Parts: sequence; C-alpha cells; structure tokens
Amino acid sequence: METFKNLSEEKKNTILNAAYTCFAKNGYYKTSIADIAAIAHISKSSIFHYFSNKKNLYLYLYEFSVDIITNAVFREIKETTDDFFDRIRQAQIIKMEIMAQYVDMFDFLTTCLKENVPELAKEIKESNRPYIKRGFDTLFDGINWEKFKSGIDTAMVINTVTWVSEGYIRSAIGQKSVEEMSQEAFEYVNLLKTTFYKEEYL
Repeated sequence: METFKNLSEEKKNTILNAAYTCFAKNGYYKTSIADIAAIAHISKSSIFHYFSNKKNLYLYLYEFSVDIITNAVFREIKETTDDFFDRIRQAQIIKMEIMAQYVDMFDFLTTCLKENVPELAKEIKESNRPYIKRGFDTLFDGINWEKFKSGIDTAMVINTVTWVSEGYIRSAIGQKSVEEMSQEAFEYVNLLKTTFYKEEYL
C-alpha cells in the first residue's frame, strides 16, 4: 500500500471515491475490482498492485474513513467551550467538510456497518475500538452535563443527536454547500438544545 500512498492526492482521491461509490451502492460481495477501476478510469492491475485484493482495499477504505474523521475531530475540536451542543456543532461542520470531499463516504460507512461479511468483521471490530474511545474522549471531555434538565438520560441524548446529525448529513451531502448544511444543521441542533437544556442555559 506504500505505492498507493505515494500517489498524488488527486489520483488517490479518485480511486477512493470510486471505491466508496461502488461499495456503498453494491456492497462488498457484489462489488468487483473491475467496477472500481472502470469508475476511476484506471486498470484493474493498478488497483491489485496498490492493494493486492478487494479485502485489503475495503479495510483500507474503512480505516481511512474513520481515521480522517477522528483525527480531524481530535485536531479541531475546541475545548474552550463546555457546552455539549457547541461541541456537536463543531463536530458536524468537521464531518460535513470531509464528506463534501468524499461524497459517498457516509453511505459506505453505513453500508459497511450493516453488512454481514464474516471475513471482515473481526478486523473492523478491532479497528473500531481505539477510534471510538478517542473520538468520545475528545468530543465530550470537559462537558458541563449539569446544563441538562433533571432526569435526562445523557446516553439517550447522545444517540438522538447522533441519529439526527447523521440523518441530516446523509440527506443533504452532495445536494447543498457546506455553508448551507452548516446553517441548517445548526437549526436542528438548536431545537434539541431547547428540548434538553434547563432554561437558564438557553
């Protein structure tokens, strides 16, 4: 894979986006290297040269996706705010900027987590652990949970915000600019904030 990493950013992104599109649309089993090569306008042998086989390409794509999002959150999330919804908004903008560059990344990740591919399950599960812990530690470190109304289950809040955020990004990515998505996403987050926060923190 070192050969692939040495390619220009433009060529790497062309191959990655072609792979995202094919796997997101057809799943692991129904996608062939030939499909990806056709969309990327390169030869099958080039992809085999870079990744050896489809499994390696798929796992690289998954790890690249999670890595680029997690690293961006880790690098850019500002800990100057202790407000849960401000942090969520920051994370939304970061994800939208990345997914505007890799349009089918979100659908790929969604499909990837739903697919039942035994030969990939162990690698994906093991790959997930450090990323999930790092992402949560970064995103929620120093949050003032006292702002939430009494009796609110914060785990349920996190799930609700995640589902709303990911659902919105999925519906809008590729259809609107990052600026438009950022503004609309803020409105959804603000609605949840008014629902879950004590009045004095609104």
